[in-house]
Amino acid sequence: MYCTQDDILTRRLDEASLIQLPDQSDTGEVDATVVTAAITEAGEIIDGYMRGRYVLPLSPVPGAVRNLAVDLAVYALYGRSGWDTPQRVKDDHANALRLLGQIQAGKVQIGATVITTSPAEGSGAMHVQTPPRMFDHDTLENY
Repeated sequence: MYCTQDDILTRRLDEASLIQLPDQSDTGEVDATVVTAAITEAGEIIDGYMRGRYVLPLSPVPGAVRNLAVDLAVYALYGRSGWDTPQRVKDDHANALRLLGQIQAGKVQIGATVITTSPAEGSGAMHVQTPPRMFDHDTLENY
């Protein structure tokens, strides 16, 4: 997981909102299971963009990735709540996905360990073997 419930409280939502958004049973307490599911969903989205470029899971978590995870998790919480999603949350979500695309394309660096691949040994030439021709020039000339 790239963020925590405390990160969401510190960076995006006040405690009352964090209680109300996932609280479908009106307990008046934060439903940690729902919050954790939203955080996990955010992490899976981030990993999907980072896979193939960075060693996963990202550790330590870069600050930019933590912020992206918070934005994605908050958006997921609103989606589960049935409430109207505020425009600011929609914009934060869209910006997070845009930035993830730039990170994936290598346009933005996050300071994480990059996957390095070593070239395969050999000449790099491809060898193809085909069966002999059934109809050569002489055979086809009669038609």
